Amino acid sequence: TSEIINIPKALFSTGDFASSNRQAIFMTPRYPIKALKATVKGFQAWFRSKKWAEELDDAIRNDEFTIYAGKLDLPEMPALNRPLSKIEEAFGTSILYRIPLVKQTIGKFVERGERVFVLTLNKFRKDVFNGWARIWRDNVSQKTYDELAEVINIGSGRGAIHGETLKAMVAHTNNLIFSMRLQISRVQALGMPLVLWKYSPPVRKVALQNIAAFWGSIGGFLALIAGTAQYLKSKDISVEINPIATDWGMLKVKDTRYDLWGGHLGWVRFAARLITGKLKTSAGEIIDIDRMDEIVKQFRLKSSPFAGTIGDLLAGQTVIGEELTTEAEDVKKQIFNRTTPGAIQDLIEAIKLYGM
Repeated sequence: TSEIINIPKALFSTGDFASSNRQAIFMTPRYPIKALKATVKGFQAWFRSKKWAEELDDAIRNDEFTIYAGKLDLPEMPALNRPLSKIEEAFGTSILYRIPLVKQTIGKFVERGERVFVLTLNKFRKDVFNGWARIWRDNVSQKTYDELAEVINIGSGRGAIHGETLKAMVAHTNNLIFSMRLQISRVQALGMPLVLWKYSPPVRKVALQNIAAFWGSIGGFLALIAGTAQYLKSKDISVEINPIATDWGMLKVKDTRYDLWGGHLGWVRFAARLITGKLKTSAGEIIDIDRMDEIVKQFRLKSSPFAGTIGDLLAGQTVIGEELTTEAEDVKKQIFNRTTPGAIQDLIEAIKLYGM
């Protein structure tokens, strides 16, 4: 049942060549070259043979530092039978690789998409781990390596979950949440400064570097852009600084908004609204909110295509306020939005926006 429910999600995630730049954004500013190399390898995996991809996967999983990396969370490559907790949660299904006719058509397309996603992120995770292992070797304990693995898991979108039973339980929540462990990792990354004390000194240093690079590089870039726009008195470029605002932390260029934070600030905005009971609209108006409505809205924003559809039908509108109807055009639009690969949707949107 879970694998059937996750089919729309698998279709949506196919063709995502920027997974390391978004899902692993918390670590990317600290390791830009490793992220770029992983992205290139992932891109190659779309065009190269399955054997080539399997050999790369084997090289990632079995090198001289694998003995230390037991806690590093590396989702498995596309295969017919895998535990749900071992499947990349942005896909969450193997059923398309088993159904006759489907596996030779759509299944091949999705398989390549999952291959790209898994190899890109796994290579990035392992490269970062190996970089520190080359320095530390046998000079630190296995506990230190386990802590390093946890920091890397969190920084690359795999929330730290301890125990296979709990991981299996969390995997089943992906029927409702698009990527539960990704959301867990976002909260854990935001809260990492509060738990630095629990890590050994070498790992604390790694975590601090990740934190400083993430907030410093993106925050510094946005501050530079906002400052330059203010100096030039440009009204076309702005950065919202109020945490209860819909556009908080986003770079706004005319009517287009860019979230450079990979979804991290959404949880801070959610917390700020719950604390204050207020919201700042895109028009700049500050209004009172119902906290329970805000909680429901946050859940709908993070929901899977299946759960999102149920929520929209019950509400009679989408999470962004678009009215749902049974007219053919509206139905087609909803099906397109929930099953078409996100990369294709972005391309179409860019063509419409810039008239290409």
